[in-house]
Amino acid sequence: MNYIKKTTVAILLFSAAFLKSYAQTPTDSIDNGLKQYMFVMYTKGSNRTQDSTTTNRIQEQHLNHLDSLHALGLLNVAGPFMEDGDWRGLLVLDVPTKEEAEALVKKDPAVIAGRLNYVILPWMTQKGNCFR
Repeated sequence: MNYIKKTTVAILLFSAAFLKSYAQTPTDSIDNGLKQYMFVMYTKGSNRTQDSTTTNRIQEQHLNHLDSLHALGLLNVAGPFMEDGDWRGLLVLDVPTKEEAEALVKKDPAVIAGRLNYVILPWMTQKGNCFR
C-alpha cells in the first residue's frame, strides 16, 4: 500500500475508535464514573422594566429561591456572569430529568417576573468533581 492509502486507513480506524467512545449511552457513561446533572443557563428575560425597588425585591427573592434549592441538596453550583450581556448566570442542578429542573426553575421569582429566561441542558461530569 502506498503512503496515502496507509494514512487514510489509519485515520479511518482512529476515527472509528474515537467515535465509538462517544457513542456510549448516558447510562454507559454513568457506569464509568460520570454523573448527569442539569445545566441551567439564565438569560435576560423580556420584562426588565421594573423600578429599582421592585428589581431589588425580585433579586432578593431569586437568591432566597436558590438558597432553598441548595439547602435541599438540589443545587450544586450557581452564580452570575460578570459581564452585562444576555447571559446572566448559571446553575448546576442535581436532578435526574429536564422536567424536574424546569419545574424548579419555573418557581424562581426572577423567571416568574420575566427578568430571566432559561435554557436547560443535561450535562455530565465525574462523580465527586469539584472546581479548583
